[in-house]
Amino acid sequence: MSQASSDSAGARHLPFESSGRVAAAIDLGTQTALLLIAERSEAGGFDVLEDHALSARLGAGLVRRGALEDEAIDRTLEILGHFQRRVAQHGVAPEAFTAVGTAVLRRAPDASRFLDRARAELGMEIEVISGEEEARLGFQAVRTDPGNSARPSDGSSPGDLALIDLGGGSVEVVSEEGERRRSFPFGAVTATEEFGFSGHDSSKAGESLDRALAEALSSLEPLGPGARVVAIGGTASNLACLVSGQVSFDPRLADGREVTTEAALEWSERLQGLDLEARRDFAIEPDRAEILPAGLRILGRVLEQLGSKGARVSGRGLRHALVARLLAP
Repeated sequence: MSQASSDSAGARHLPFESSGRVAAAIDLGTQTALLLIAERSEAGGFDVLEDHALSARLGAGLVRRGALEDEAIDRTLEILGHFQRRVAQHGVAPEAFTAVGTAVLRRAPDASRFLDRARAELGMEIEVISGEEEARLGFQAVRTDPGNSARPSDGSSPGDLALIDLGGGSVEVVSEEGERRRSFPFGAVTATEEFGFSGHDSSKAGESLDRALAEALSSLEPLGPGARVVAIGGTASNLACLVSGQVSFDPRLADGREVTTEAALEWSERLQGLDLEARRDFAIEPDRAEILPAGLRILGRVLEQLGSKGARVSGRGLRHALVARLLAP
């Protein structure tokens, strides 16, 4: 990847005239930076033109140092500069572009340092959204996915839809058809650092995380009969590839697959017992090898608390809801 440009926002230097039918959204998380570029369709929805997920790891070391690392900031700004150039290539108008930050920027005490550099070096304004807003947007995105409204195989009416959005710095749980939204400060990155999941001895780390999760999740009530659970985020997508026996990680093959609560907890234990190189022999993202055991444990415990045997994995996320809003008539 080329170095991040010190030019102003790419949307201000369009290579061709914007059609007004294309929008773009960036979702900047603790582990991953995502970019979605889409075009309004004739049917009133949108067609995806580009969908990128790059390992920016902005939150690396945040728990340990209590602040953002300079290297993580530089790496993230480089990726955002790359995203910016992709947005410019599609002629996206400034009013049809948005960028939001989630748990990492809610948690970092020096978040303004990163936001100021993004503004000064890229001309990019990044809005830091609350955990509840993150949950609302995630649910809105999966609610419009036709695969999540399909009838069960027995022909009965589908039950309520619930969402688990597990990221690097937090997990959002949405239930009661979107009416109840909760955000918990447990993510794959932060749990790995805070509870000592970096090694391959999982016993003490797992027990400590379990105790913290049990206390935090105690207010989550079990879902009603027939409820459908959708899981989004990198942890869920990696689990889907693991259980499907893929040779290598491919998020396209993860979308729509069913994963079980049991599989999440079993794979957490299995991977935790291996060193990083051995973990990378499986169908997972290489940069996620260190944090995946903790992420899978969180996912499994949340599913247990909800009384669910598993979830459907979706590749959608809040970036889809943001683009839909930008392209709305």
